Amino acid sequence: MTKTTKLFIMQTVLIVSAVTMVEASISGTVFRDLPVNGTALGVYGEQNATIEPGVVGVTVTAYAADGSQAATDTTAANGTYTLGTVAGDYRVEFSGWPAYLKESPDAGRKNTSVRFVSDGDTADLGLHNPAEFSSTTNPEMVSSIFIQGKTDASNDTGHNEVLVKWHYADTSPATGTAAADFVNRTILTDKSDAGTLWGLAYDRLHKKVYASSFLKRHIGLPDLDGDKNGDIGVIYEVDPQNPAGGVSEFFTFDDADIGMIGDDDNRTLKNYDDPSTDAEAFAKV
Repeated sequence: MTKTTKLFIMQTVLIVSAVTMVEASISGTVFRDLPVNGTALGVYGEQNATIEPGVVGVTVTAYAADGSQAATDTTAANGTYTLGTVAGDYRVEFSGWPAYLKESPDAGRKNTSVRFVSDGDTADLGLHNPAEFSSTTNPEMVSSIFIQGKTDASNDTGHNEVLVKWHYADTSPATGTAAADFVNRTILTDKSDAGTLWGLAYDRLHKKVYASSFLKRHIGLPDLDGDKNGDIGVIYEVDPQNPAGGVSEFFTFDDADIGMIGDDDNRTLKNYDDPSTDAEAFAKV
């Protein structure tokens, strides 16, 4: 073999090695971490791509050992990112995600917004909404129900409930037309106590449900203060663990702030299965 040939071979090896260093990178996915997937508890810090979507717009930055910025990228619509780095060790930092999302806890304590990795490694980040946490696959659900008619209809037995609870997995199909046939539910309050409800909130610390009154045409409102007007500006407090305890008024707005509407008799409301015009509510909803 000639000297020229040996030199050619050596140059080829050096060129290939240089190209390999340039192509090194750190990559990963920032994703929404969900605690429950409908049938089983999820694992925090591990992505189930079927139900846990990526988080777009998160900034990911790699810093070299000397503290200088080596590379940066922003997550795409599917949450992925790629940092072009050369051989070495790096500190990777995630930032700029929506404020309501927090770093997910995981058993290995590796799911943090600051990581120490080497080029070629994968660094994913799971972000969860603490309000969505559930320790069970079958949590209790609470919902309002709308059934037309006045609040004190004498023959509306079985058609009075306005706030109910049931377990997530208890979703038996309807077998009839009455609300009682839809799910195996527990009644928390009925029309005579609260009328029509819409906005719902849950206080985890005190385990109470809060529900706001709501004007809906053809459905009555109670007149608990006896002023011949429906109680429309009320936020109710309900104890879902003690349905027999009923409902109480948590806060009442002034009529001047909310507006007024007549009681059920003034609105000519009838039983749930009778025709109704409710002309007074027509212009107010």
